[in-house]
Amino acid sequence: MPELPEVEIFRRYFERYAPGKTIRDIMVSDPKNFPGMTSRQVGHALSGHRVTATSRRGKYLIVSLRPGKEPAGGPTGGPSVVIHFGMTGDLEFKRSKRPVLYSRVSFHFSHGVLHYVNMRRFGGIWLVNEPENFPRLKLLGPDPVSEIPSPEMLRKILTSTRQAIKQALMNQKLIAGIGNLYADEILFQSRIRPRRRPSSLKRSEWTALHRNMTQVLEESIRLRTDLERFPRRFLIPHRHGDRICPRCGTGLKNITQGQRTTYYCPTCQK
Repeated sequence: MPELPEVEIFRRYFERYAPGKTIRDIMVSDPKNFPGMTSRQVGHALSGHRVTATSRRGKYLIVSLRPGKEPAGGPTGGPSVVIHFGMTGDLEFKRSKRPVLYSRVSFHFSHGVLHYVNMRRFGGIWLVNEPENFPRLKLLGPDPVSEIPSPEMLRKILTSTRQAIKQALMNQKLIAGIGNLYADEILFQSRIRPRRRPSSLKRSEWTALHRNMTQVLEESIRLRTDLERFPRRFLIPHRHGDRICPRCGTGLKNITQGQRTTYYCPTCQK
């Protein structure tokens, strides 16, 4: 499932092909996207709008738009398109108008078509006027890369729950964007066992957790989440590979937490 690093890469991909470009048309082939609107209504609402910016909130991509023709009184704000990628969502740009397999929504520009591809149809796209008041975004916690500047703030956020530390990291209402894969990696790099309660962590562990949370996510973005390029010191290449701890050589263990599989080293993570 796309997590924060993957969505940041999607944001940069959208930014690569669409900044300043005007939407000529939008085709919606799956009614789950833009709920309550037909494809024709979506096209009528957004055709002629220009892409002005992209941003990310946790696992959500936000595309800001502005009317192509500004009113006489000066520029005004426009709507935003909010995209969630679910488990299998992706973006694919094509110069031609040839069909793309599993394309659910296609944004047509003068220079090509940007497809929202989603095989399993989880996730979705919404048209909103005020992203900050959109319920799915309003309930999210702060961004772990840009909005949690200190170990003290991280401690305050995560000790507000009685969940285990792994589940607390994945709780989108506490911190936006961390999923199963990167939560395991952050805890492994911090030498913290996933079932520990946040209240049990020492000051030095909060420092390590905050540092590794930032470093793991930033390194994953830098490597474009290509698992084959991840450092061998990371847990990620080993969890479905040799299942051996890259630090001490102990066999990795896995447990179920919140219906998700957790991998950890029983020796390194105390």
